[in-house]
Amino acid sequence: MARSPADGLTLLMATSTTLGISRRCTATAWSTSVRDFAPVSLVASVPFFLVTTADTGWTTAKDLLEAARSSAVPLQYGSAGNGSPHHLAMEMLQKASGAKFEHVPYKGSQLAIPDLLGGRFKLMVTDLTPAIAHIKSGRLRALATTAPQRSAMLPDVPRLPRPASRVCRPWRGKASFAPAGTPKSVVDRSPPRSNRIVASDALKQRCAAIGCDGADTGEPADFAERVENRSARWTQVVQDSGAKVD
Repeated sequence: MARSPADGLTLLMATSTTLGISRRCTATAWSTSVRDFAPVSLVASVPFFLVTTADTGWTTAKDLLEAARSSAVPLQYGSAGNGSPHHLAMEMLQKASGAKFEHVPYKGSQLAIPDLLGGRFKLMVTDLTPAIAHIKSGRLRALATTAPQRSAMLPDVPRLPRPASRVCRPWRGKASFAPAGTPKSVVDRSPPRSNRIVASDALKQRCAAIGCDGADTGEPADFAERVENRSARWTQVVQDSGAKVD
């Protein structure tokens, strides 16, 4: 994609993991980075949720954080893997809240959730796809979302309390990018078209099926600034946590 003609005819659909995290967690440097692309528009956001089992007695994120601060040993949490956005969101939460946690990495949330339900650990941050059925059945309780606003899929679940809510806001979603050097006039033509697609019932239904919220695409310049700011935050979290992908 980075080597494609900068004519706006070929776009990359990417996530923060693709361009913002993975290359910072690997020993081998990638040949491309977010700077090799021109951010065009956000298409969908992927809200994360802090979840626990129903038998912990925690009904809010505040309950969990108070339990973590008072515990003699760090509370264990599962994640989709070392260097995953789920892992790094918990690292952000730990730093912002002063609570102590111990990471138990898995190779995907689908593998972690059965152990969460089985009592191997007490909590995790996850996207909705592997967790929603267990939340609806009552086996899992969603305490808070790490997103800056409530999700349309679980509107009753609040945001994390401050100051954690100000920290755990990584760029996490589906977004389109053009090769670097694409003329601004070409890039600026994409958002109005994207907005029509985002507003369509077909995309809304697809987003709901895979645990995403539709997003207002906004202006490319605003999205580019957001990508830059959030990428810098990802870099800092990776450095602070020492996260590595084996």
